[in-house]
Amino acid sequence: METGCSRANRRTKDAGTKSTGFRTGPHSRPARLGQLATAAHYRLAMTSFVHLHVASAFSAHYGVTRPEIMVKAARAMGFDALAITDRNGLYGAVKHIGACVQLGLDPIVGVELEVLDFGKSLGRVTLLCHGQTKGLGWSVLCQVISAAAKQNKQAAVAVERRTLAKLMQQGGGTILLGPQSNLGDSPQAGSSSSIESQLSEWLQLFK
Repeated sequence: METGCSRANRRTKDAGTKSTGFRTGPHSRPARLGQLATAAHYRLAMTSFVHLHVASAFSAHYGVTRPEIMVKAARAMGFDALAITDRNGLYGAVKHIGACVQLGLDPIVGVELEVLDFGKSLGRVTLLCHGQTKGLGWSVLCQVISAAAKQNKQAAVAVERRTLAKLMQQGGGTILLGPQSNLGDSPQAGSSSSIESQLSEWLQLFK
């Protein structure tokens, strides 16, 4: 799984170093070559990108496509890796991994969860488990999800940030603070000082 991400990052850099010419007018032959070059580089740039926040049909009201179909579509587009991050659980993970292995894609597995700070919502984050860790990444992901489910059976699935930090100290995982997290909302609702303060709180716990 890490291999897919690193390869994608490397290919993105390679694509960024190349420029293409595009000629129009009576020079039909050069224009055609320019179009082909542009299309080739566009395809390279697209396949270098890897989706890391993907909800499948197993995330009710948030995803509509089954994992197998998403993997087939990604393969048809030339992708070499694809993630699945269903909401609150690993519901589609096994099917996702099986489909990726069958079609030659690197499977990336994660989950989207709400995080709390002493009961106050910090929004939602994406957790990705690392591959090539002898199962550590998968184990940590399962532990975090279990902790979130046990937080309060009468409330929504969520995990306390301090609990999350403790579990993540084992290694084998990455946390993505995206637009649904408290940091993602900060640029619109807060000052730069408040953003720095919120980021500092995350960094202190996840050293």
